[in-house]
Amino acid sequence: KASELLRTYGGGTGAGERFAEWMNGRFGFGKEQKEGTDVLRLPVYQPLVTLDPAEAVFSLSGHMALQLFDRLVQFDAESGKIVPALAHHWESGADGLEWTFHLRKGVQFHNGNKLTAADVVYSVERLKGKRNGWIVRSLDRVSAPSPRVVKFVLNKPNRLFLRFLCSIAMSILPLDLAGLPEDEF
Repeated sequence: KASELLRTYGGGTGAGERFAEWMNGRFGFGKEQKEGTDVLRLPVYQPLVTLDPAEAVFSLSGHMALQLFDRLVQFDAESGKIVPALAHHWESGADGLEWTFHLRKGVQFHNGNKLTAADVVYSVERLKGKRNGWIVRSLDRVSAPSPRVVKFVLNKPNRLFLRFLCSIAMSILPLDLAGLPEDEF
């Protein structure tokens, strides 16, 4: 809004340029003086609709969710391949109905909790009934046979399953957020 006011009323004063320079100095990566914590500031010129990856349909919401959450796998546009992310390895049965993912060790969420297979199960199950729930339409069940192993069973083969796992909606959230409203997480 300040930029809009400066464009409308600040012509010829140089205030717009000084304001832009000041704003650019505020964004990017840095350390907070008081707390000594790392901070990343991004300029956002539109209101965010949601930061919940299961509800993100607009590009800005999706972009911001990607800054906060990771997925089991991700698509590498440069190589054109699906590459490991939170999962370091995966395999599927010959019929394409069962998929097993092995999680990386030592991965932590922003709150310091370690990633477990229960977090993945929670994140996938919560998609049902959400705006982006269509992604799990071919999923029969998801389970956690061990703390770092996640098993997906599909109700029919889906050649796009790995690609679906790359979507923003398939971002993994910590289980301890279960039931909290979005503004609390």
